[in-house]
Amino acid sequence: MWRIKVPPKVLKLVWRALSGCLPTNSMLQQKHVPVVACCPVCDGESESIIHALVLCPVAAQCWHKAFPEQSAMVATDFFSWLDQALYKLDAWKRSEAVTLCWAVWKARNEKVWNQRMARIDAVVSSAAQYLKQWKEAQGRSSILPSQPFVASDGVSLWVKPQEDTIKVSVDAAVFSDFSAFGIGMVARNSSGHLVQAKAKLFQEMATPALAEAMAIKEALSWTKQEQWEKVVIESDSLVAIQAIRSQVPMRSLFGQGCGGL
Repeated sequence: MWRIKVPPKVLKLVWRALSGCLPTNSMLQQKHVPVVACCPVCDGESESIIHALVLCPVAAQCWHKAFPEQSAMVATDFFSWLDQALYKLDAWKRSEAVTLCWAVWKARNEKVWNQRMARIDAVVSSAAQYLKQWKEAQGRSSILPSQPFVASDGVSLWVKPQEDTIKVSVDAAVFSDFSAFGIGMVARNSSGHLVQAKAKLFQEMATPALAEAMAIKEALSWTKQEQWEKVVIESDSLVAIQAIRSQVPMRSLFGQGCGGL
C-alpha cells in the first residue's frame, strides 16, 4: 500500500482503517466513548470501518459509480475488502480507489460535524479532482520552469505595503457540493488599516487553481474600478503565482484565466 502514489493524508487515513483505529461510532463505543453505534449517514447498521467506507448505502453508491466492477465483492472486514480491490486494479486505479476511501470518510465527517450530506457524484468527482491536482503538482517541475522568488514570497504574516500603496489580499474557496466557488478580497493601506473588502460567488464548478486565478483577476478588475494607483496583489496560491510569472503557454481554462491578467 505504501507504494501507491497518493497524498500522504490519504495513505494515513487508509492505514488507520487497515489498522482498525479509524474513529467510527462502533470503535468509539468500544473505547467507552458515550456515542450511539449506528451509522450517522444512513442511521441504519452499526458503523464499523467497512460499513463507513464501503457498505453504507451512500458509500456503496460512490463505489458503484466510480468502480462498478467492484460492487459484487464481498468481505467481512475492510482489510480483506481492500486487498481484493487493489489486487484487481492497475497502479492508477489503485490510487483512485484509496483516494475515494478518503473522500467517503471526508463526506461522512461533513455529515457528522456540519449536518450536510454531499451528493454521490460530488464525492466521486472531488476524489478524482484532488488526486489529479496532487499528481500534477508532483510533476509540475516538468511543466513550469522554476520561477525566481521575490523577497515577500512565503511570508507567514501580513506585511505592510510601501507608502501610498494599497495591498489587496485575495483567496478562493471551492464548494463542490453546490457546484460553485467563491472569492474574497481585502484591501489595506500602508498603515495596515482596512480600506475595503469584497466577496463574490460564482455559480459554476472550478478547480482550486482556476478559482485562485480568477480571484486574482477579479482583484485586478476591482483595483481598476476603484482607481487605486499603486496596488500590490497578494495570493497564497503558489500554483497561480508561478503560472502568472511563467512564460510557458498553457492551453487550458486555467491558462486563459492567467492570460487575461
